[in-house]
Amino acid sequence: MTVIWEGESKSLTSMASGGKIVTAKYKVTTDYVYLDTGFLSSKGEQIPMWAIRDCDVKQSLVQRARGISNLTLMCEHNDFTGKKEVVLEDIEGARELRDLINSHSKSSRIEHESQQKSQTVNYSGAPVLPQTSAPSADDSIEKLEKLGVLLEKGLISQDEFQAQKMKILGM
Repeated sequence: MTVIWEGESKSLTSMASGGKIVTAKYKVTTDYVYLDTGFLSSKGEQIPMWAIRDCDVKQSLVQRARGISNLTLMCEHNDFTGKKEVVLEDIEGARELRDLINSHSKSSRIEHESQQKSQTVNYSGAPVLPQTSAPSADDSIEKLEKLGVLLEKGLISQDEFQAQKMKILGM
């Protein structure tokens, strides 16, 4: 995993504090995009490079005057982010970063898809299916926690939450 870009939000808060207050830091590697946001509290996210489908650059008049832009990442597999879009706000060099991410995400997606399609074949020629074990209690708890986050964010309804919860608990 190689770091291909690092940066931080050049927000008005950052500018007013002379760069002492940074509300977001970003790191792009060949495998993931990492986002650490927040000032009083913090939130860290990572998005697999293969899940990124497209990038858009947007720039307001104030941003244009300051030489910064927003970079929006569209994620087809929003189960990694809880949303379809993630925004790297107020960054320098957004157009160049867009081109880098598009290039790396495409090759990463091709590699990921080929790994998903490959399977082991035994000598008789029949495909060998991966062995699945019964879900552990930790898996169920993790799934329930993720489900709760989706409910909190309003991405699923209470009825959908209850239905999925019953499914996870095997009821």
